Amino acid sequence: MWLDISRGSYRLVEFNQASIRGLNALGENSFVLSLQGARTTEKARILNIRISIFSKGDRNNIASNLSSNEQLIELNGHPGNQSLSFSVSLTNEQLLAIEDYRQFGDLALHCRLEALVLSEDGDIRQSNSDSDYHIPQQEWVKALNQSGFQDSYLYEIPLPATISDIKAMLSKAQSCIDIGDYQNAVMECRRIIERVEELRGDHSQARTASNKLKDNGLRKGMTANERALALREGVKNICQLGAHGSEEFSRSQARMILGMTLTLLSEPTVGSVVTKEG
Repeated sequence: MWLDISRGSYRLVEFNQASIRGLNALGENSFVLSLQGARTTEKARILNIRISIFSKGDRNNIASNLSSNEQLIELNGHPGNQSLSFSVSLTNEQLLAIEDYRQFGDLALHCRLEALVLSEDGDIRQSNSDSDYHIPQQEWVKALNQSGFQDSYLYEIPLPATISDIKAMLSKAQSCIDIGDYQNAVMECRRIIERVEELRGDHSQARTASNKLKDNGLRKGMTANERALALREGVKNICQLGAHGSEEFSRSQARMILGMTLTLLSEPTVGSVVTKEG
């Protein structure tokens, strides 16, 4: 990244480093974008500093006219370091759209920094600077975790208290989706269902219920509980492709399977396993 605040052809402040971190705020996903750079030996006052953020390719708007934490920079003719930060809050829907855009790679953004520059003689000029900004995958995923987005996304369906190994598998499945490892995300969902079957001891009932679906006469007489067991068995069978099939799962498919696994866990008749550990 390279952004600057200029007066005509004179660069007053140059920013060549950027970082982002998440903040866990009540009811929203908050982030802080920080710019680091240096001020030159020019003299001026810089006002009304703001930044807008877009997706890099199609320049879709993500956040507009975010005000800087510092709205007045006094340049006194001496060089030195200069930093700015901007706070932005995004909804779950916005973040999901960003994740679909990012896929499993770095997050490619385009930033526009704007400010008003007041010179010593009272002349006011507008400063505009544009630059692409690539956030490495690891840094972005860390910021997502810090913001609390992963918690609300993973546990959006209320889950009962369950055992630690299932919780660990859920977290691993989500982490695999974050980095684009969709096959292993699906395999973790299968492991979760197999663990639930083991703890509940209802594997044979689920298989029997699934077989009933193939017979029109038997299917008509199936109870809601049998149908739920058959649904769980069906999700497990989809996951089987992750281990033995040649088919590649997409991001949306992996998210669908994780969502269905979460839903099954939340239902006491086919999931909701609580045991005493230790």
